[in-house]
Amino acid sequence: VIVKVGIVNMNRTSAANQGAHIDYINRESAAKEHQLELDGKQENQLLSEQCRDEDRNHLYNEKERGVSGEKFIQRTVDDPRQFRIIVSPEDSRKMADLTSFTREFMGEVEATLGTKLDWVAANHYDTAKPHVHIVISGRDKMGRQVILPRDYIKQGMRMQAEQLVNIELGPILQPEAGLILARQVTQERFTQLDRALIKMSRNGIVDLSRPPDMGEDWSRRFDKARLQTLGKLGLAHKQGRNFWKLADNFEATLREMGERGDIIRTLQKSMRKRGMNAVNIPVQIYNPSMGNITGRIMDLGVRDDVNDKSYLIVDSLDHGPLHVETGRTENIKDFLSGDILSLEARDFRLKPSDHTIVKVAAHNDGTYGYHEHKALDKSVRIKFVEAHIRRLEAMRRLGLVTRRQDGIWEIPSDYLERAQSVEARKAKGNPVSIKWRNRTPMNKLAMTIGKTWLDQRTMKRAKAGSPTSVFASEFREAQKLRRRFLVGQGILENENLSLQQKHLDQLETKDLEKAGEKITGRLGKSYTVAPKRGTVEGRLVDKIDRPSGAYAVIERARDFTLVPWRQELEKRRGLEISGSISASGISWKLGRKRGFEIS
Repeated sequence: VIVKVGIVNMNRTSAANQGAHIDYINRESAAKEHQLELDGKQENQLLSEQCRDEDRNHLYNEKERGVSGEKFIQRTVDDPRQFRIIVSPEDSRKMADLTSFTREFMGEVEATLGTKLDWVAANHYDTAKPHVHIVISGRDKMGRQVILPRDYIKQGMRMQAEQLVNIELGPILQPEAGLILARQVTQERFTQLDRALIKMSRNGIVDLSRPPDMGEDWSRRFDKARLQTLGKLGLAHKQGRNFWKLADNFEATLREMGERGDIIRTLQKSMRKRGMNAVNIPVQIYNPSMGNITGRIMDLGVRDDVNDKSYLIVDSLDHGPLHVETGRTENIKDFLSGDILSLEARDFRLKPSDHTIVKVAAHNDGTYGYHEHKALDKSVRIKFVEAHIRRLEAMRRLGLVTRRQDGIWEIPSDYLERAQSVEARKAKGNPVSIKWRNRTPMNKLAMTIGKTWLDQRTMKRAKAGSPTSVFASEFREAQKLRRRFLVGQGILENENLSLQQKHLDQLETKDLEKAGEKITGRLGKSYTVAPKRGTVEGRLVDKIDRPSGAYAVIERARDFTLVPWRQELEKRRGLEISGSISASGISWKLGRKRGFEIS
């Protein structure tokens, strides 16, 4: 059994995110019946029975099904901390009732801690292994703080869960274990057999001449067969009659092969659901070399709930169907199948500021500060130094650098390695930047007043060249329809003219005028177009979504205006803001806090 425990220290931000987490574990898609494809066989009967018997789509606790997530949030919002737990038994498909198992498990936890806990749970069936999400309040039923000892988190909870599974399913008998190992012999993924080979090896050498440990002689033939498979894959090399040398990267390679196999099956399944020929269309996985892509979501979901890995299947204009790794599940929570979006790989290389910090520190006995930087570069500006200090502040919060009381920064000799590890973690949890474009069907989008992504792509003369993309075919037809529509609106003189920025500006102006008419009725004030340059200030009252994009509604004494929305404005709703507009964007001054640039 895998037991993963997350400890969330509750503050203003985490309390606000609590509702999103409860919604996520209680989401409808997680409890739907799914076909499990294991070793080429469909094994969904047990899973269907579990889904039917366990009153799916509802949270539960120690006594009730269908408990209120909102009530749990209300009574735990002031928790000092919360415990978010995933329990994933390896043989969960064979278990009769995950809900009963979870209640017994939580009873064991309460007995160990000597208190009654306030908790809710939900069962998930949308990954290869059904599993349970549990949220435990940081206060027990008596209002006292709950503490989970480190050793109990590390192994105690897992041992209790394993004992409960053993009580229900019994020990694995030798014939059953033999079938399990036999299936692993030819699998192109990291298996239990591979773990055993690592344990047997000395300096990467597996010696099959050594007699097996007591009770393991029956499994030796599987070790030999697995090594032969690894040999064919180039991951093990025979060195004499009974000796095999494991490749240095054999575990990492097998794990990568397993993930790729899972990805390919997910992509092909999504294509078949939509009537696409999964055999003739090449299977492609998005990679950074593809750059910025635009497409329509065919499918989305969670590939690995235990390790929080999500994905999108995108029918892209230029490459056809693609599988896109999207990191944490929260990265896709706002998207729906059919949404049009653009995405590209995030740049997680070391920042130029990292190299500059190390360069300055090398000339100043491992320290960094304004005067140290100035001594190395006489022309340096204070804002340039402040940017470097903001980077160091971020590193300090992670415990990777130290700031002395006099404000001078101590830069460790391995600073670049530490910075690179930070960027690698970011890449794992958030590998791509996703920009939502539209949810409007293509034929309707072509008849829309506004500066749409369709216009922007057409203006760049980008071609939708993939013959395997249904979306690309629809896009080409929409372009033709769009040109005819723009001629009818007086934006284009004829259908053969190229779209230019001035045409997009006209479409945006018309779009915002329509929006302004609606808001005028609500605010009782007139709409004034925002200046191209100068100052805009007032109270941020709302955010609106238009075909041309998202806009902030800025209310003033006698009128209101609309300016492009940025996510950084979300926390300033209802407050006075002031911004300086230039060709590069808007520089906002938000209340009494330090201003920031939004380009």
